[in-house]
Amino acid sequence: PARSVVIESLTKFDGEGHSTLTPGQFTQLTGRAGRRGIDKEGNALVCWSPFVPFKDVVGLATSQEFVLRSAFRPTYNMVANLVVTRTRAEAELLLSRSFGQFQMDRRTGGKRSLVRALEARLGVLEARGFADGWRLEPRGRPLVRVFNEADLLVVESLASGLLEGLGSADLAAVASCLTFRRRGPGRSEPPARKGEINRRILGIIELAEDLVAEERRHGVPSAEPPDPGFSMAVRRWAAGDDLSEVLTDEWSGGEFVRNIRLVADLLGQLAEVGPTSVARSARRAVGALERGVVTVGGAFDGSLPDTE
Repeated sequence: PARSVVIESLTKFDGEGHSTLTPGQFTQLTGRAGRRGIDKEGNALVCWSPFVPFKDVVGLATSQEFVLRSAFRPTYNMVANLVVTRTRAEAELLLSRSFGQFQMDRRTGGKRSLVRALEARLGVLEARGFADGWRLEPRGRPLVRVFNEADLLVVESLASGLLEGLGSADLAAVASCLTFRRRGPGRSEPPARKGEINRRILGIIELAEDLVAEERRHGVPSAEPPDPGFSMAVRRWAAGDDLSEVLTDEWSGGEFVRNIRLVADLLGQLAEVGPTSVARSARRAVGALERGVVTVGGAFDGSLPDTE
């Protein structure tokens, strides 16, 4: 959030041509203006363009088609970053003044609290040995730099050694169960116990089940369970197979590229926070994934060191 937001252009490329932002997109951009508890108001500035009439700008600014709703909720990564950058009192004040808490108060009459949600997640971290009060234990420090819907499960998998001792293609396959989410009804079948990749994925699934039980005890909603459905595809791609050999009727080309990028992004994070063997394999895996139709871009810049 900032006091003022500047929108350089009200058009964006949609893959085929340039189109004007929708009221929802405009509201999402301008909704960042104004820091709750600091600014009395926020400003949104739209740069002039000869291609967008002023009446269109007015129409977007006054539209009632889209109501801004905060999706802000504490994550384990957020809790870890608050612990290392704020005092407990500062963190609680920050959450209590958030736009998310403001809307939650209006909906529930103050019956729900983001501070309580933070405390619940902190309780899970303490129970799992990642925190001691308002302090991160050494095994919990990687959480600060892991940005994933299953952030705690990723760090649990690291701490348990389930990601160590794997080649680059195998590590990509195992990591994919932490990023892949099958669209539509149904879930992927659990892998057989034969093979090292399958054994590691089953280990992560068992960890996830333990974590879900702990979260239930603390009233914390759980992330989607690990899904092994993309593991063999990403392994074959990392091993150098052609797209025609890897692509199946299960997903479109766009879905394949998107899921490869998600795996590569997580591997880039593991290269930063993992032990030497994991970091080395993760770097090589990202290099193997970034080819052909897949352009991972900023997921890995090749500058990560080889040592811890």
